[in-house]
Parts: sequence; structure tokens; C-alpha cells
Amino acid sequence: MTKLSLSDINFRSASVISLLAVNLGLLVLGLILQWKIFDIIVIYWVENLVIGFYNIFKLALASGRSNNSDDPEPPRLLLLPIFPIHYFGFCLVHGIFIMVLFSDMKPDPSQHFLLMTKPLFESASVIYGLIALLISHGISFATNYVGKKEYLSATPTKQMFAPYKRIALVHVVVIVSGIIVMYLGKDSALLMIIFVLAKVALDLRQHLMERKNANTLKTEQ
Repeated sequence: MTKLSLSDINFRSASVISLLAVNLGLLVLGLILQWKIFDIIVIYWVENLVIGFYNIFKLALASGRSNNSDDPEPPRLLLLPIFPIHYFGFCLVHGIFIMVLFSDMKPDPSQHFLLMTKPLFESASVIYGLIALLISHGISFATNYVGKKEYLSATPTKQMFAPYKRIALVHVVVIVSGIIVMYLGKDSALLMIIFVLAKVALDLRQHLMERKNANTLKTEQ
């Protein structure tokens, strides 16, 4: 198991700076505009969509080869249409779950299944978050995956499943935070701060793991 420490994080890198700036910026904005924790939960759900969006491009660029000759890599042209259907389908179910469990919004059964999460995008806070997260993850994509040529060591199969570990962690944080708010029966600035800082810690850990895994694959190849 790879050991991770705070000293391994390069706080001068553009991707880490943008990660911290976006998350802490959204926290400050939420405190000023008195957002509810549900607004932050939805923003972090939207982040899963952003991650999936960029992973399509990562998958298209992934050029690494498996070291196991008995387990050849499937062609990218096969994986490219499968990933968005499976991943965004998972995110859609997650979004409906958030609506039902943590809000008064209810999915409209008369709507098409793909449009059931539409009410989650009607808040200005979500639009702010979407724009900020597109920029943040775009910087990471450009500086790390493309700029540092991580795509040369990323195999299509591993890249296809790369986002799932992260959204599973975010899902746990979202559920735990939502249950705490439901139990207390109210929102509070302190809970929002704790929630966002816990999410930032997970983001930094995942960012560091991705960079270390990419460097390990480069060394092996």
C-alpha cells in the first residue's frame, strides 16, 4: 500500500492551487450567500459529472499498454461509448437519490428518466459551482494528463474505471453529511465548513494518488 503524506503534495502546482481555490472559494461564497449544505452537496454531485466529462477525453488519449500479455487491452473505440452510458447512468441514479433523501424536490415520473435530475440545476449556486469545477478540472487535465503526458502511461481500461473510486468516496461524504444535517434538523456554517474541509482533504489525497500512480506506471514502462 502506497504511503501518502502532506509533504508529498506540491502546493505550488497549478492543479493543486486551482483545487484549493475552487473549493475554498465556493465555501466562502456559500457562507456569504447563506447557502444550505444541500447546495454544496449538489455542487459536489455535479463535480462527478465534470469528472466524467473530462474522463471521456482522457480515455480517448490513453495510450498505455498492459504489462500482462495474457490480458490484452480492449480497443478504445469499444470503451469510449460504454463509459459515458455506464458512468453517467450511475451519476443519474445518485442524483435522484440525493433529491429524494435530502430535499423536498421529487423526481417527476412523467418526465423522461434522463431529465429527472433537472431541478438540481435550477439553483444559481450550482451554476457557479459547475463553472468553477470545469475550470479547476480543466487545469488539472491540461497540466497533468496532457502537459506531463500521463496519457502515455494510462491504459484505456484503467482510465475507464479511474473516476469510480473518487465518486465512491464523495458519495460516502455526501451521505454522511446529509444524514448529520437530517439528524440535527438544521444547517449551520460550522457543518458546512467541516463538510467542505473533509471534501478538500479527500480531493488532495486522490490527487496525490493519481500523480503517484501515473509516475509508477511511467517507471514500469
